[in-house]
Amino acid sequence: MSKIRTLSFMAPLSGPLVALQDVPDTVFAQKLVGDGISIDPVTNRLLAPCAGKITQIHPSQHAVTIMTESGLELMVHIGIDTVNLKGKGFSAKVKEGAQVSVGDLLIEFDMDYVALNAKSLLTQMVVTNGGPIRYRFCSGWVNAGEDCAFEVILSETQAAEETQKLSGPVISSEPVAILNPSGLHARPCAVLAHGAKAFSASVEILCGDRKGNAKSATALMKMDVAKGDYVLIRASGRDAAAAVVALEELIHGGLGESVVITVAAVAGGPISGQMKGVCASSGMAVGNVFKLKKMVLEVEEYAEGDQRKIFEGGLKQACSEILVLMASAEVHDGDIFKAHLEMLEDPELLEATYAEIDRGKSAAFAWQKAYTAQAEILAGLKNEMLAARAIDLRDIGYRALRIIFGRADEAIVFPDQAIVFAEELSPSQMAALDRTKVRGLCMVGGGT
Repeated sequence: MSKIRTLSFMAPLSGPLVALQDVPDTVFAQKLVGDGISIDPVTNRLLAPCAGKITQIHPSQHAVTIMTESGLELMVHIGIDTVNLKGKGFSAKVKEGAQVSVGDLLIEFDMDYVALNAKSLLTQMVVTNGGPIRYRFCSGWVNAGEDCAFEVILSETQAAEETQKLSGPVISSEPVAILNPSGLHARPCAVLAHGAKAFSASVEILCGDRKGNAKSATALMKMDVAKGDYVLIRASGRDAAAAVVALEELIHGGLGESVVITVAAVAGGPISGQMKGVCASSGMAVGNVFKLKKMVLEVEEYAEGDQRKIFEGGLKQACSEILVLMASAEVHDGDIFKAHLEMLEDPELLEATYAEIDRGKSAAFAWQKAYTAQAEILAGLKNEMLAARAIDLRDIGYRALRIIFGRADEAIVFPDQAIVFAEELSPSQMAALDRTKVRGLCMVGGGT
């Protein structure tokens, strides 16, 4: 008979518990890293939730991983997008390899600085290795080091870390550049591991003399792969070739983050100076590079006035602008803009925006949060046609945001014989291209 064991994980911080699916980060909310719970902290001293060995402290000191005696690996991640702080505001009090007991101090952090400079203070406790595990989650307020946050029920002793051995013919990729701004931290590692798990093949990632199981987000994080590093993907098994191709595409696509591929980055490493792409149209054009910058608006989280009225006025004006575009568009483009009108009336999008406004947020902040979250979900879908619709959602999202923000639409002035380089081109930008001056397009993302 299988042995049954129950392990308790104590609260590392004081504050109310939050269900993982309610965390405003798709990687954690969709449990790509693993299952667990989140805490909205009111204290700034991260305590050990269990006894075990420290197997990793992230270089930015915002996350720590503990291996328990039973083989469970628990990652505690302070805040959302805190990797971007590059360690500022965090101070690790333990070292990798140290044995800790429940309640030992692991990390201290500046709550005010992190709250002002990160997306959220929500702190996630996640079991990163799978297996026959059942969970019992607590709720309400917890006190650090005193109250249980959740329990796991094991039907068998869990392996310390998911391991694999490549056997049989091995398929290897060409060197692939990592261009994520903060390298392979929690989010891109989780996306990469999730993608690898879709294949039966054994897959590993190599970077210099370091290697890790591609199906283990924690193993990948331990490799400490930085921006500009080159990795190899190696796989063996029935679908090894497909796994290598798929993971290459995931890395080139940014692993859930915005990355910009430059020829300099490619030519500066072991890859040749050529880049593979998808041809959208036949022929050849020669001209001068014109880089189209991504439009970004810095919105305020709070504002005065009737924010519902401001939001609804912005949507109405956005609809009017789209109708003008439809009147002058070609038949195929017209169908795209009809879809844009439908998106502006999407009930889930409106509901999410109104919920944020009702929480006291500004119309611009609420709308931006709602449409960017939906766009991220679409961009992560396996169906390429559906994933490409994230561009349309960001297009209508930015249009309405610009109006709510009170900023006029600025026409793009193209030089003669321009070859436009961009991360992606929205339908609105495509419709605004001066075709007497633009000779060609080169984009990182998007569909043909």
